[in-house]
Amino acid sequence: MSAGFLKSRISRRNLKGREKPKNKAFSGQKPQKYYERMIQTMNKSFIGKKLLSLLLSVLMCLSLIPSVAFATIAEGETATVAKIGEAEYKTLAEAIAAAKDGDTVTLLADCSGDGIRVATNKYPTGITIDFAGYSYTVGGKLVGSTGTASNGFQLLAGNTITMKNGFIYGDASVAGDDITKWSGAPAIMIQNYSNLTLDNMTVSGGKQTVYTISNNNGNTVIKDSIIKAGNADGISRYPFAFDVCRYSSYPSVSVTVPREVPLIKIVTPGSGLPERSVTLPVTSDVLL
Repeated sequence: MSAGFLKSRISRRNLKGREKPKNKAFSGQKPQKYYERMIQTMNKSFIGKKLLSLLLSVLMCLSLIPSVAFATIAEGETATVAKIGEAEYKTLAEAIAAAKDGDTVTLLADCSGDGIRVATNKYPTGITIDFAGYSYTVGGKLVGSTGTASNGFQLLAGNTITMKNGFIYGDASVAGDDITKWSGAPAIMIQNYSNLTLDNMTVSGGKQTVYTISNNNGNTVIKDSIIKAGNADGISRYPFAFDVCRYSSYPSVSVTVPREVPLIKIVTPGSGLPERSVTLPVTSDVLL
């Protein structure tokens, strides 16, 4: 063994013997890991402070927003569904009752409610009910004469009424008085004694509806509209989409389709057969 080799071995041993002692302050941990953990802890604390600061800023901003922006409809409250000018109403029936001769009632949303009765001579000049593309479903307390309070709408004589741009449906309802024996969709969707114009309307009977529109007095004008029969479920007669029948002592009744209107569609289900539709082409005034 050479002297150079031995000298090299001795030098390595001396170096190992002079290694620095471990720092007791780190409890046996290596200094690098200790500092890494310290930095991580500091970072977490910094992020936490930033998040807290951000949250407080958001809350301060929210406190500046008017409370009306967060308003919701409380239980028992109802949104407005119709208006006359700037005045708004919670039901269509309320709006029609509040309307004056010459007013226009405009629907603001799809809605449902009780049957609607227009008293004699309330709107001699006229009232317009603009459905504005929305629908009204009769699904509450029905209207009509004592003992026959089973109508969705009862429009009495001496009125001029226009319904336009929307839909009327019939759903489960209750009779309007204790004498009338009726439940289910209205027996008659619209019982008309007025001068009534239907313009771009769809009127559909419900499951128990026998007559969708019953014309008993006055002049009914129909433009670009669909009249759809109900089902007359549980009734021992066919359902009718439409009838023209002068009632009692009333002077006259007519249904007119103006010549500028290309067609009127009356939809009636046949007994045990698929739905049938009848289209009346118009080359001149049609008086039924």
